[in-house]
Amino acid sequence: MPPWVKRWLVVLGALLAFVAVGWAIGLASRFASTFDLLADRYGMSPWLAKAIALVSTAFFFYGIRYGLPIAFRERSRRRRRLAQVLTVGYFCVYFVGAWWLGRGVYFAHESGEVLKWYSIDDGGTIHLYESPGFDTRTGQRLGKATSQIVQAYERQQAGVAPQPVSLKAFLAQGGFDPNTGVARVWYSRSGQGFTLFDGPGFDRATRSVLRPMTPQVAAEVQRWAQAQTQSVVDRDETAKRAEAERERQRAVDARRAEELAFINRYTYGEARSMAPPRGVALTFLETKELTTGAFERAARQGLLRRGMEMKRVFRPSFLQDGLAAHLYEGDPSLARRLDLARSCTTVVLGQVAIAREPQNIGGLFIAELVADLRQISPGTGSILDEIDLRVKGGGLDRTSAISAASEKLASSIEAHLASWP
Repeated sequence: MPPWVKRWLVVLGALLAFVAVGWAIGLASRFASTFDLLADRYGMSPWLAKAIALVSTAFFFYGIRYGLPIAFRERSRRRRRLAQVLTVGYFCVYFVGAWWLGRGVYFAHESGEVLKWYSIDDGGTIHLYESPGFDTRTGQRLGKATSQIVQAYERQQAGVAPQPVSLKAFLAQGGFDPNTGVARVWYSRSGQGFTLFDGPGFDRATRSVLRPMTPQVAAEVQRWAQAQTQSVVDRDETAKRAEAERERQRAVDARRAEELAFINRYTYGEARSMAPPRGVALTFLETKELTTGAFERAARQGLLRRGMEMKRVFRPSFLQDGLAAHLYEGDPSLARRLDLARSCTTVVLGQVAIAREPQNIGGLFIAELVADLRQISPGTGSILDEIDLRVKGGGLDRTSAISAASEKLASSIEAHLASWP
């Protein structure tokens, strides 16, 4: 064989070896990149990732092998077109598949690299992007997604909004799952306090990202919640005491109103308007047999002669409802209820009666009347002094005898009260 032929054969063999090595390197690189995408980036099982990478590499090899013309081998036009379609289809399926598999992947499986960027619009909705840059809606710069943002985004996609957790529920149930230790309460800070929620998301008041509970924060929240609870208890106790005081005051006011209504029913209000109180309150108990007007006028005249001031204190209902009879017997509670100490300095109550039925003695009727006058203390209701008077009068009949005795009794009452100490 001529030397030049040997040289050309060596060159051709080197070229074929170079092409073979290039094909091997390309296939290995394609296999490795597909495997890395599926296993290391998206967290797919390594065995499943290898199987998918192997199949996709075979399609890639077939497309490249038969899609490109090589000078030393002729191929049919039909096979070449099929290989070209397979090559383009491979890349389309590869890119679309990578997008589809990466929709729910937010961080690289092996390195933890952030794979999503986010923005939050004015309504609080989270929008995720595959690459850094700016939000196409609002123009704000995108931020790297965090685990809290991802959890909030997935709950928004599921239509689940975080609900507030009461301090009472937190103190009773704690902030962690008893089986796994995972946080089941999220929080946001507001000044010195906390707002608690049952899941990730955003605080509606501050729009701050909710953070999962940690043991350190849980202890701090527990101290704060206990202080808040104690504060609520203290406020409740204060409110209860205030309400009890208001209720007591209402009862006092109602009792005072009742007492005042009682006083106004039986006494005249103007009698209590004078300060200090002075004068004598005078009245006679009613009787069926005798009219007391003449006796009351005589008693009033006698007291005026004594130099004492007269006060109109008692209303007619005082006699009609029988209160005069009670006070006549000495009733301390009635005197206090009527508040007589603010109306006068003394009370004089009188009672007259027929001591003996008039008798006809030799054609002349004799009547005997008796009067009992009592001085009552307006402050204590006790009997301070008492005068008993007894007189007789005669007439041609019973009526005239009683009339004569009444005149004598009235005169006696006036005379005794005028000199009453």
